[in-house]
Amino acid sequence: KYNNKNNSIYYFKIDFSKEDNINKFFKKHSFDYIFNLGFYVDHSLYSTKGYKIINDHLLSTIHQFKFINKKKLKRYIYVGSADEYEYKNKHSSNEIEREVSRTPYSFSKSSSIHFLKMLHLSF
Repeated sequence: KYNNKNNSIYYFKIDFSKEDNINKFFKKHSFDYIFNLGFYVDHSLYSTKGYKIINDHLLSTIHQFKFINKKKLKRYIYVGSADEYEYKNKHSSNEIEREVSRTPYSFSKSSSIHFLKMLHLSF
């Protein structure tokens, strides 16, 4: 846990790949705003590390919402990735175009976005 000088912003470094860690964390803490900046880039194929990558990115995001105090939460900000989109002419496309999941990483990032949109529409 790290906090700034005026104690209004807190930074936590937590392994969210394990559901039990998420449960314990949100039992102790509730927030008005959450910025999920937790990610790492790994373009391994599914056959090598795919499940771990999907667990670390997609499932950890889904599991957070099992334990977050949703009555207190005002906003949840999630950082996506340009890897969610197809590359054309050596440039990434824009967010208007459909996603192209070439790796477990790009799949989990775009799936997390769809999950969060669904939550927004269904709350």
